[in-house]
Amino acid sequence: MFNKSNIFYIKEDRSNKPKETFKFTYKLLKKKSILKKRKLLMADFGCATGDFISYLKKKIDNEIYGFDINKSFLQVAKKKVKNTKFIRLDLIKKNKKFKKG
Repeated sequence: MFNKSNIFYIKEDRSNKPKETFKFTYKLLKKKSILKKRKLLMADFGCATGDFISYLKKKIDNEIYGFDINKSFLQVAKKKVKNTKFIRLDLIKKNKKFKKG
C-alpha cells in the first residue's frame, strides 16, 4: 500500500529530533515507576517506520512489537530498528492471523 503521501513518513528521520509525544510517553512511564517494577512487553500499533520504537529502545530494555498495515513502512522499520519484531496487521479485518511483514 504505497502512495505519494507515504513518502513523507519513509523519508522522515526522528533519530536526532524525536517527537514531543515520544518524550512525553517515556516520561509518563518513568514517572509512574512502571519501568522500575518489571520488564514490560510493549506494542506500538500503527508503528509506521518504527521511530517511536527506536526512541524507546534507546531508553529502555523492553521487548517491543511494531504493528502496521503498510508493508513499505515495515520494511523501513526493520532496517532502522534491529532486534525488534514488526508484524503486518490490518486491525479492521476480524479474525485474521498476523502476517509477518
